[in-house]
Amino acid sequence: MKDLPNNQESDFKRLDVQSITWSVLLARWMAFARSAVALPDDEQGQAMRQSVADIIALQAVWMALGELDELPADERALGIDRASYLIAEHGRAIESRYAIIASEAMPTLLRELIDDARARLDEVRASQGLAPEVSVVSDVSEDKSSDDTKPDDESLKDSTEE
Repeated sequence: MKDLPNNQESDFKRLDVQSITWSVLLARWMAFARSAVALPDDEQGQAMRQSVADIIALQAVWMALGELDELPADERALGIDRASYLIAEHGRAIESRYAIIASEAMPTLLRELIDDARARLDEVRASQGLAPEVSVVSDVSEDKSSDDTKPDDESLKDSTEE
């Protein structure tokens, strides 16, 4: 920094790398979202287009988890809980969209994104002295129509006619 004039040196020191990083990411996410309109109109393209917000959210949570130590100690647990919730919700949303497409599996990069977010959460939990999260896996393609406790349409119709 010796080569910089005094006023430029102070400007350089004020450069907030964290803000620039988030700004660049936001710009890339916006470009990604805009490009989604060009996806094909088949099942795979529709699933990807519907997953754009979830993809961006998972990337944002992954990045934010890397900055958890910047939170006051008494707010970190809440940050971890929020990250856990967001990863579960957005991951489940993506998985459910691809579960209904029988012809093709979820793209590898989406599976890696979800797995990376979960792994980052586990790393952060361990760094805070917390146990890894136990995930409950649910089968999103599970057939719920075999539930014998639900009345069928005919029994509902019969009871309303009486």
